[in-house]
Amino acid sequence: MLLNQVFFYQEAWNELLAAINEYNSKATGLGRQFLKAVERGIKQISEDPQSFSFQQDTQTRVYSLHRLPYTIYFICLNEHQPNLEPEIWIVGIEKIENSRRDISTK
Repeated sequence: MLLNQVFFYQEAWNELLAAINEYNSKATGLGRQFLKAVERGIKQISEDPQSFSFQQDTQTRVYSLHRLPYTIYFICLNEHQPNLEPEIWIVGIEKIENSRRDISTK
């Protein structure tokens, strides 16, 4: 399966690093688990970006991390341009407040 190129806006990259650091501060190895979950999500996004819904009234699509209180926001450029390769831009990684989903530290 052809994977589309994925890029990060600087702010989204900073949000990813902050989340990894937050998990690492809870217990050794949790940041790595979180990063693996993000990588799996990005792979799914890159395989079929059109399968994810738009955030209300925007061109930003939404992917919720499995079993984790985080959402990846992304846009897909050139998806309707047959002569150009689609580009996926991660525009944000946001924690869902008051969520029961999280990596267990037990």
